[in-house]
Amino acid sequence: MSNWKLIMVLCLGGFQMLLGQQAQFEAGNKAYREGDYSEAILQYESLLQSGWENATLYYNLGNAQYKKARLGEAVWAYEKALQLAPTHQDAAANRQLVQTLLVDEIEAVPMPLVERYFRLWADGLGRNGFRWLSISWLWIIAAAWSFWRIKKSRWSVLTMAAALFLLLVSVLSWGIYERLTAGEQKAVIIVENVYVKTAPSDAAPDAFVLHEGTMVQLETVLEDWQEIRIADGQVGWLHPNALKNL
Repeated sequence: MSNWKLIMVLCLGGFQMLLGQQAQFEAGNKAYREGDYSEAILQYESLLQSGWENATLYYNLGNAQYKKARLGEAVWAYEKALQLAPTHQDAAANRQLVQTLLVDEIEAVPMPLVERYFRLWADGLGRNGFRWLSISWLWIIAAAWSFWRIKKSRWSVLTMAAALFLLLVSVLSWGIYERLTAGEQKAVIIVENVYVKTAPSDAAPDAFVLHEGTMVQLETVLEDWQEIRIADGQVGWLHPNALKNL
């Protein structure tokens, strides 16, 4: 088979796969509208397993899980949607709604003021936001340079200088954010409740109990035990089947 025929076959195969995935997505949406939430979940999760994901898919999955009163699964899906699209207002609103229904009310360890506001801004912007912000400054620098070559305008120089400064700030902020979040791995409790142990053993005393939908920070893994940290700083051990990683 010639190269161009192979390329056409591959393109056609990819297009057919995309059409099939879109049809499956619409089937999930139809099931949701008809109140068949179990079927909607089945269709959405099948799409995720096939490698097709976007914020809307996770958002719809979260809605279906919420309708089935699976609050942990709903939290997980909304969080995944917000990872891909931090400005997804509907996912953020529904995530906040589910938060009001959760049993655990854990007061987070206070962050330094500067770090707290930086994290709020950076989390809202997200990695893609940092990337596009940096690209935008580069385009402005290129445009100002082109204009300066034609007009030799003082404003072009000032624009380039300002854009270069903001580009450096963006890249530096991006680097700081990546360093702060490096190694962070969060998960959601997806079982109704789980007793967290003081050590990686079923015989160890209970440290505390967590309920469905609570977010935890993953720490050390030891055989079939996972160490977790909650927002108030407490640490304990549980079996990973109680969690769903983000």
